[in-house]
Amino acid sequence: MIRRLHLKKFGRFTGADFKFRPVTLFIGENESGKTTIFDAIFSAVCSLGERSVREKQISRRYGPPRERSCEIEWEGAPLEMGEDEFINLHAIRSGDMSVEIASGRTWLDKIKSSIFTGGIDPAKLRGELNRSAAEKGNFAHVNEMKERKSLLDAKRRDYELLLKKREELLKKRGEFQSRDRELASLGAGEGGHVALIRSLEEGLSLQKMIGERKHLGDILAHLARGEGLKRETEILSRFSDDRSPEIARLQNGIAAAEKAHAAEEARVGEISKNLKAKTALLEDARTEQSKKRPHVEVAAGLLGALRDAPLEVASRRVNPLGMAAAGAFLAAGVAGFFLTGRSGFRFDEFMGPVELGIAVLVVCAAIAILVIIFSIRPSGTNRRGSSEALVRNIRDEWRARTGGTLSSEGLDGIRL
Repeated sequence: MIRRLHLKKFGRFTGADFKFRPVTLFIGENESGKTTIFDAIFSAVCSLGERSVREKQISRRYGPPRERSCEIEWEGAPLEMGEDEFINLHAIRSGDMSVEIASGRTWLDKIKSSIFTGGIDPAKLRGELNRSAAEKGNFAHVNEMKERKSLLDAKRRDYELLLKKREELLKKRGEFQSRDRELASLGAGEGGHVALIRSLEEGLSLQKMIGERKHLGDILAHLARGEGLKRETEILSRFSDDRSPEIARLQNGIAAAEKAHAAEEARVGEISKNLKAKTALLEDARTEQSKKRPHVEVAAGLLGALRDAPLEVASRRVNPLGMAAAGAFLAAGVAGFFLTGRSGFRFDEFMGPVELGIAVLVVCAAIAILVIIFSIRPSGTNRRGSSEALVRNIRDEWRARTGGTLSSEGLDGIRL
């Protein structure tokens, strides 16, 4: 058995020692060094050739043999075996339990020779083992297994009963705890209830005393009223004649007067309310009148000025001979344009028939316009303008004086 593994320099370990027991377990995350320890034990136990596949794999991962060093301290005689025997019989690497039979025949021959030299037939051994492992037959281990199985079933049934009892007890325990909490809350609130009852009793006694006092006060009031009525009776007994009808008549007259007075007050209130509303409307009208007074004054002044000032309208007269001459020049220009264009006459190299015709038309049109201008002459001034001109002048004058626009309603007011 391996007692100690000393890694002087192997992979990620340098100067590391690991103690071994009959069962030694290495636990760690990925890349923590578990595979490195396995490869170190494998290279130390087995004699790996330089050209073997596994030696090349270890060299490729951890470097050549001169760059790695590990020693195993054995308990008893050292163990020596080939790499195939170690991998296929004594080790499971990376969770792989398959056997590489084709990798080498030496370890298989060794196993066969050790089995058959001991006088063991594998087929017979397999049959005996299968028969012993069966649950049938009168074997001691089969009977013991049946007894233990029946005992296990009984224990399992007892366990299930105990589980049910445990659940019931836990449920009852929860109910008891809930009841305890309720009792504790009731006990905590008992003092408050007692104080409340006492305060209610005190309030009831106080109300009772108040009621008795009120009752006694009512009795005293009745006694005092009785004494007063008695004195009034004594006073009234001195008068012999009965004037109660006259008093009743006076009371009825007072009630009617009060009713009439109330009706008059209501009527006065209504009149006062209407008066206030009319006063408010009057104030609004006065305010509106004060706002429009400047415009009214402007309109009055404007109307007087317009009535006094005559409206002059200039008139013009057109000479018929001049208009006929203008038409003749314009007709001559159009005829010259068409005749020049058809004749093909060229004035020079830059002015052809079309350009010459356009020039003749433009000259004739200009002469016709000048003749028309000189044919129009002013004939005098008419002081009787139309109503539209008057309205237009009024609007212009209103705009000049007030800066605003005169509406149709304002114009109708000025006309009125």
